[in-house]
Amino acid sequence: MKVAAANPVFIKEFLKIHNEYRYRHGVEPLKLSRNICKISQTHANCLMEGTTVEQASSNQKYGENIYMANSLPDTLLNPNEPLREWYNEISNYDFTQEPDPSSKCKNFTQMIWKDSKEIGVGFVSFEHTHIVVASYSPCGNIGGRYLENVLPVREDT
Repeated sequence: MKVAAANPVFIKEFLKIHNEYRYRHGVEPLKLSRNICKISQTHANCLMEGTTVEQASSNQKYGENIYMANSLPDTLLNPNEPLREWYNEISNYDFTQEPDPSSKCKNFTQMIWKDSKEIGVGFVSFEHTHIVVASYSPCGNIGGRYLENVLPVREDT
């Protein structure tokens, strides 16, 4: 199987757009970690090979968002597509209370988690399938810490 992996242009644009979403919430931009990128890329490759998410995600040290999509063959993935999907979970989030553990906003909250400082990005594409794995350090989505880490949209944005 010939697989296309993330190129530096994709990762650079992904990071730029990701940090624009974080800026809306008044949190510091993430820095790209090459080490975490290697971990994210390995996970993306495992997912493309058919390994289940539970089997592929052996490193519990990082928070993680995963995006999988199908497109027409040879269609390039826009780096904003996974970010927009994750960010749109904001509609499921109530900024005034801790979320229910089963809530459908974990990708959004990890994206803008204030205490996360670094990110790694893995991307794999084969025929019409695209997989993006974003790994965050330190990990977000920690119970009892949402109100201090998931801030509402700033009024000046």
